[in-house]
Amino acid sequence: MITLHQFWTLAICLIGAVQCLFLSSYFALLKHGNVRAHRLLALLMLLVGLRLSKSAYYIFEGDRMPLWLLNTGFAAHLAVAPLLFLYLRSVVHQKIFTWKQILHFIPAIIIIICSPFLQVETFWYRGGYSVLLIYSIIYWALAVQLLSSSFKNKEINIKWLMPLFFGVSVFLLAYFSNYMLRLIPYELAPMLYSIAIFPVSFAAWRNYESSSTAVLNKVTRKYQNLELSVNEIERQKSLILNYLQEAKPFLNPEFSLQELSQKHKSPRINCRMY
Repeated sequence: MITLHQFWTLAICLIGAVQCLFLSSYFALLKHGNVRAHRLLALLMLLVGLRLSKSAYYIFEGDRMPLWLLNTGFAAHLAVAPLLFLYLRSVVHQKIFTWKQILHFIPAIIIIICSPFLQVETFWYRGGYSVLLIYSIIYWALAVQLLSSSFKNKEINIKWLMPLFFGVSVFLLAYFSNYMLRLIPYELAPMLYSIAIFPVSFAAWRNYESSSTAVLNKVTRKYQNLELSVNEIERQKSLILNYLQEAKPFLNPEFSLQELSQKHKSPRINCRMY
């Protein structure tokens, strides 16, 4: 029989996990705006919810918890901070998620593959969990840098990014404070995030979809002469910028926009010189 304290701990953690599942479903179903960014956000919320569920289960079961489920929770934790970084990167710098970004998730993938074998005593308590937390904090610091640069861009919806960043920061810093700094008990980490997720949900309801629609309308007006989707426009933009930075074709006085278009098989760009 569980105590009253255990009951409220479990209840708060499960409420947080349900909120994460709700947000994940919401972002996954959005079909306008930066769709790839929506999917990154959906996966981020799903994995945080999975980590919360694992923590709630571990509070009551401890080492009796199935090993594969324990390691799946740790793998989800490993992927949260990189997902936050990549999402902010796609919003602040309008970088498109490509398959090369899978490299950010190699540690989490390795944990999933090795989940039947990684033991708590011989791996996680021997430095594995410390590395996980430090790895997450490094990505969190990169996300801080990205978010700070967003204040200079008036087109970015800070009213949404700030609550999201606050909620995920509570998640990452609470677990770090528990194990690395010994400042808070273990069960307080998922409880703190479960409380912090409510302003994230409120901000998503108030600001996220309207902001996405506004960005979509702006991009559509800007490129209304091109019969391309918003994602394809962003992909072409990324390819062209990378090519200009690496090959520096502008140093060739005979280089033309037509040549650039043929190089990347992109729609021909017409321009006038004034």
